[in-house]
Amino acid sequence: MTPLSIDQLQIVSQKLLAVDFNVMDSFNHFYKKYYPICLGNLSDCLMDLGYFEESKLIFEKLAFVADDVDSIELKM
Repeated sequence: MTPLSIDQLQIVSQKLLAVDFNVMDSFNHFYKKYYPICLGNLSDCLMDLGYFEESKLIFEKLAFVADDVDSIELKM
């Protein structure tokens, strides 16, 4: 893993939040598996650094996606 600066993490989080999950899922079936994992990891990184507001936005997107993915781990 390459360490990212907080500026880079915020850019990545903005790009991930802008993605329409339903559109991307129709293009690539792996998207359904890896997008929620990416959101969870990014949220963990932001919380560890103390950026709770940004992390909250990622968690809200993850909660939205968890219903579509139908994963008990994500819903918990």
